[in-house]
Amino acid sequence: MRILLKTVLISLSFIFFVGCATNNISSTMKAQQGLSLEVGLYPYVPRLEQFKETIQKQWYAKYPKVKLIFNTDWSGGYSNEPTNLDVFVFDAAYLDDYMQKDYLLPLEKKDIDDFSDLLPYATQGVKADNADVYFGIPQIGCGTLLFYRKNDLELKKANTLTDITNTLGQCTYDTLIPPKGTGLMMDFSSGTTNGDFYLEATQDIYGKYTTNPPKAPRKDLLDPWPINNIAQLLETTSVKHALDKDVNRAEKFAQGYGRAYVGYSESMSSLDQKTRDEIEFKYLPFSDNNNVHLFYSDIAGINPRVVSSNMKEYAIELVNLLTSSETFVEATKATTKDPVAQYLLPVRFSTFKELSKDYPLYTKLFQLVKDNDPKLFRLGVGANQWLSDNKNVITNQIFNQNQCVQ
Repeated sequence: MRILLKTVLISLSFIFFVGCATNNISSTMKAQQGLSLEVGLYPYVPRLEQFKETIQKQWYAKYPKVKLIFNTDWSGGYSNEPTNLDVFVFDAAYLDDYMQKDYLLPLEKKDIDDFSDLLPYATQGVKADNADVYFGIPQIGCGTLLFYRKNDLELKKANTLTDITNTLGQCTYDTLIPPKGTGLMMDFSSGTTNGDFYLEATQDIYGKYTTNPPKAPRKDLLDPWPINNIAQLLETTSVKHALDKDVNRAEKFAQGYGRAYVGYSESMSSLDQKTRDEIEFKYLPFSDNNNVHLFYSDIAGINPRVVSSNMKEYAIELVNLLTSSETFVEATKATTKDPVAQYLLPVRFSTFKELSKDYPLYTKLFQLVKDNDPKLFRLGVGANQWLSDNKNVITNQIFNQNQCVQ
């Protein structure tokens, strides 16, 4: 009887345990049914679809029932705001605006995977002033670089704005594309970018980094010094070239045109291998001081609305996936379809190390970051409105100072 009773109790216990386990699994799976996250990726990368495919593959392997809905209208912050997004990647220039408008869920170190692997300028740049609180996780870095040929020893020695513009010389052509081996190829067609140049030059000139650079309260109070410095660069190319937004400057450089070009690291994906083997690059100074080296970054942030929808844990998982070294490498490396790396700038030590194995230029890019001790470019509160109000005036003033023969 005792043996029979013991057997019955063991059987009941087993059935109860299995039942509970089954119920727990069902509850977990049920919790994922019908869930989704609205996602906005940063749109201005060479191959956005590769990012999307990489993220989907990694996410659905872990959360097959939580759907990612990619918003194709997201501009990265330039022309709209993330009101209808749960997780979004945006230009760090607008970080302060988003903090003020409560678009960003504050994170602690414990929420960020492999925190110490992130480059210091990136983590410091998204940190609250007086607390270990972070308003997003850096995903991609970016810097305004001057590219030139390895055998151009004069440009190699030129380290200040005046050195560079004197070496390049004032332009003497009026063609859309500079003659071979002559002039600078640089895009001045975007008012927003010109506004960024103005604020970048201001910090460089006065040698002081700030997350809230001085923004003239009225158009007539714009500082002529940074405008003049930007105009110096403009004078090394034709107005036709400077205003053309469609020409692929890296591609033309690879064909021998121009003496140098200005672009971001990802422009190297447009070069042929021979040119990549023979290219040099440096941070482009906007003054002769060259004391403040500003790098841009794209930040993965979380909209606080995920708290009320009980999606906070999933959202934190997703921003960590978006900003992981594994995702960056997979989303930017060469593929059978696109046999050239995207050459985007990482913000993690391990990512530089991993990509350097197959793409030696990443060793040089990492050295560039180390040598320049960059600071994260932020525009402060009111950035979008200030740029909207002033970008055309800044652009007009830059071009009005241009003395190039046309």
